[in-house]
Amino acid sequence: MNSKLTYWFVLIISLLLILGNIFVLIKDVGFFITRRETLARIISIKKPFDYNIQLTYYNDYRREDFNTTVKLKRSYQDKIEAFGESVSIYYSRLFPHDVYILNCKVPRKGIIALEFIMLLIFCVGFKSGFDGVRRQ
Repeated sequence: MNSKLTYWFVLIISLLLILGNIFVLIKDVGFFITRRETLARIISIKKPFDYNIQLTYYNDYRREDFNTTVKLKRSYQDKIEAFGESVSIYYSRLFPHDVYILNCKVPRKGIIALEFIMLLIFCVGFKSGFDGVRRQ
């Protein structure tokens, strides 16, 4: 009975990890394929712990202005201090509120490849859990 419970646990956790990884993979691949660069106006910069930068920009896909917040760690302090009143950003078609400041935490091909490898590993865990539940 204990081993069957373990297999169910592996099955459920693997399924949750697969679903979460698929969402992140869709988000990053969608960004990588449909990204556009534009200038965003900085509304405010708040720094309680990390930097919360409120921006407004025009989205060509949706044909409207969007207000969004970008969170950056303190390690980007030198870049943040050099921003001025506007900053170059990337935005995508699928998630207009998720923008990336140019040269700060932009998804790259290597990250997408790593997410795909993680998806394969989670699928192997799911298969192992599924086989274990079926055997018991």
